[in-house]
Parts: sequence; C-alpha cells; structure tokens
Amino acid sequence: MRNLKNNKAAGTDGIHLELIKYGGIKLLNRMYELIRQIWEEERIPEEWKEIIRVPIYKKGDRPKCQKNRGTASGNAANKILVNIILEKYFVNIILEKYFVIHAMQLSGVNSPN
Repeated sequence: MRNLKNNKAAGTDGIHLELIKYGGIKLLNRMYELIRQIWEEERIPEEWKEIIRVPIYKKGDRPKCQKNRGTASGNAANKILVNIILEKYFVNIILEKYFVIHAMQLSGVNSPN
C-alpha cells in the first residue's frame, strides 16, 4: 500500500489511491477481506476490468499515432490487487534465483552471472 503513488487521477471508480492509502485500519481490513475473497473465488469483478485509455501526444504532428503514447486508468482496488500479485511474483523469482545459486554453490558449480 505504501508503494501506491500520490497525486494521480482517480480511476474508473472515481476513487483516488490516496483515499485507500491513508484510509486507516478499518478501510485496510475491508480491502484485505475483499481482495482475499476475490483471490479465493478466482474471479475479478467485471467493473474492475474497465479502463480508460488516454493518449498522450508527443511533439510534432498529433494525428501521427506512432509518435503518441498512452496511459490507462482503472479501478483503484484492482491496482492494489495487481500490486500484490506482482510483489508476490517478484519475491518468488528472487527467492527461486537465490535458492538456485545457493544450491549450485553447495554442489561446487559456479553460479550464473
């Protein structure tokens, strides 16, 4: 939760991430229960799948799409769920790499660079 960025636009649900980030322990507990339920049911609510794509124009000719980039805004609670999943994923990758290197060192094999 502390990794959520401040001063960003509200998502499709109209909720700013700061509201959730600084909402206190009661809100945190409700968010935990909601995300736990979604995780157990393995089903994301349909409204969480809605996003708003906004083009960001670079210098030059606006109609040339290849020079544009975009940003997407979605549901605030979905961003939290995605952050949790990514954090768990990257922690698992780091742990897996650590244990592979450690096992290789124990067996006398040089670790990969």
